[in-house]
Amino acid sequence: MKHAQYDNSKSRKMTSQIYDRILYSGQKNFINIPPKLNDHDEYFSILRENIASEAICAIENVSSEFGKSEYPDETYECYKIKGLYTIKDIPNNLILRCCVIKIKDRYHIITQDYNRIHTIEIQKRDAMINIYPKFDEGSFKIKLIVNIRDRALEYDSINIVEQTCKSSIITSLLDPSIVASGHYTNNNIELIKCNDSQLQTINALYSNLECIHGPAGTGKSTTIINIINKRIPENHAILCTAVQNQAIDALVEKLQHTYDKLPFVVFGNPNDLGDTARKYIPDLLYVKNGELKKKMNSLNNWKKLLDLLMSKKENEWPRILAKNYLTKIANKPSEQIIEHIKEKINDLRDMVYEQQNESLKTVKIFLSTIASIQKIRIKIFDTVIIDEASTVTEMTLPIVLRYNPTNIILIGDHKQLEGFTCNSDNNGKTKHNISFLERALSNGRNYNMLTVQYRMCYEICKMVSKTFYDGKLISYQKKTDQNDNFPLKWYYVGGIEKKEDTSYYNMEEIEYIKLLCNNEQSITILSPYNKQIEKLKKHIHMKNVKIKSIDSAQGTEDDIIIISMVRSNDKNNIGFINNPRRSCVMLSRAKKEIWIVGNNLTFVKHQMWSNVMSYFEIYNKSKGEIMNLKNNFVDVKNQKNQKNQNDNITNNKMNDHCDVKIYKKYDIDDFF
Repeated sequence: MKHAQYDNSKSRKMTSQIYDRILYSGQKNFINIPPKLNDHDEYFSILRENIASEAICAIENVSSEFGKSEYPDETYECYKIKGLYTIKDIPNNLILRCCVIKIKDRYHIITQDYNRIHTIEIQKRDAMINIYPKFDEGSFKIKLIVNIRDRALEYDSINIVEQTCKSSIITSLLDPSIVASGHYTNNNIELIKCNDSQLQTINALYSNLECIHGPAGTGKSTTIINIINKRIPENHAILCTAVQNQAIDALVEKLQHTYDKLPFVVFGNPNDLGDTARKYIPDLLYVKNGELKKKMNSLNNWKKLLDLLMSKKENEWPRILAKNYLTKIANKPSEQIIEHIKEKINDLRDMVYEQQNESLKTVKIFLSTIASIQKIRIKIFDTVIIDEASTVTEMTLPIVLRYNPTNIILIGDHKQLEGFTCNSDNNGKTKHNISFLERALSNGRNYNMLTVQYRMCYEICKMVSKTFYDGKLISYQKKTDQNDNFPLKWYYVGGIEKKEDTSYYNMEEIEYIKLLCNNEQSITILSPYNKQIEKLKKHIHMKNVKIKSIDSAQGTEDDIIIISMVRSNDKNNIGFINNPRRSCVMLSRAKKEIWIVGNNLTFVKHQMWSNVMSYFEIYNKSKGEIMNLKNNFVDVKNQKNQKNQNDNITNNKMNDHCDVKIYKKYDIDDFF
């Protein structure tokens, strides 16, 4: 398979006026409803504003109460050699393209090329990012602040896309009445075993922009592999991408069994990849080519030499060059030495890229996170499949479009958490964290849904389906036997919520959770508050118990999920726990059981949580008795009738060791 070489030599610059500079305000909205946009120019204009605003926000957050530097609290020497500024002795793990530094109380962006600084000064005056080609100082100390290379790549990608084409995919996005056909086929290949909803989704692919709603545990990886096998033409180069490495790992676990028929390669940092994905990185493919391996080693040696020279004083250069058998250039002016080494590096890089590209000709599928896509030197991908698409903000879309795909297939769950961004727009003009999938669906784009759920047991699936998916999600598993433990338990703990900084914790819930944990079961403890997570980690130390925030748990699963609710007050304030997306994530992680620990009386007046409680057996903390909250169910039409009853329960039962009235034995079928 022939792939054109991708030119990645241009330095990336960000120059844009910022209209919205808003610090991270805390929590994101439940559901984004983006404004209607009319054409490519308007859409790209908004993306530019968002990207630049995100970059400024990341920088401002460093000195705000919400953020801190990504890097160690150290300063590094920056000095000047013949007009060239260099960072001295910077650790390799900090050499990242497009970082922000602070020099004498002023912020600067640096795009690093062998540690050299291309100066782009950030001036908050007039909300502009201005480029300045020089410093006035000589040698000085700098502090690395934050890495914004992703924003720089996104911004650069917009310019490339605008200059090269008006993407038909954007046209399909903005106007769903225009259904442009994609490039699909119907290969005579036997599918991996799939259910009816997966088969219908695979067969329905037609347009250049396809949307698939895939809730947790519905077999998205199996669906993707069947799409590649059955519907994508054999000569197409395919990019499979996602935000997190765990989504890539899940795909690799499936793809490895079909490697002979569907050869693939995984791009990314090997340290961040899973054990299986790490076996398919391109370097392991390249080393099979002896000539390529030799050139790659030579290229690395020249880079190391340049880095070494740039970290030393000029009077030390002749000794270093002589040691590397370069006596012919040792006595030349420093500018000529630098130029000579740069030419060697550029020539070798071109040869290496050409031979690497040759080695990738047999590869059909390229897997990478969004952040690592730029490492793939391919000019065109015919089909791009974006997994966990609800977490991929549309600001990253230009990175994908620069490869000029004919088909884009979005598969994800817009009912769960969106991608993280620093900014939110208070006036509703733009939503920085909206995903490409969400914009497509809000514009009226048709989609297919994967409806059979394999992860959760029957009762958990039914609760999640009715609460968040309008009952469309069907469990593959059978109903739990009445003699077995019921999988949904809510343990009443009326502890006191306490606030520290901007977060909350509840020590009594932590003490109770310690009693629930044992060394025999695989357990993950979730909590929506970082302060509670911090204290849980201090008090619970078991190899079989993992502790995570709700946001970091998306995409994970475990046999038993324990949820610490934290909030406990007589005003029924539950904060952002009432966010349906966050709640959907926390309630859809368990395979076998969910144990909620918290004050149910604080949550009972909230419609969504009242619905959730109706599926749980509720235990009094002190007596272990079952309380069925069916009679306390909040019905919007009967709020007035329920108010007195709920108020009485709240007033009488808020103390720690309250007696809990026992209703009739719980039966889940009563609620369907």
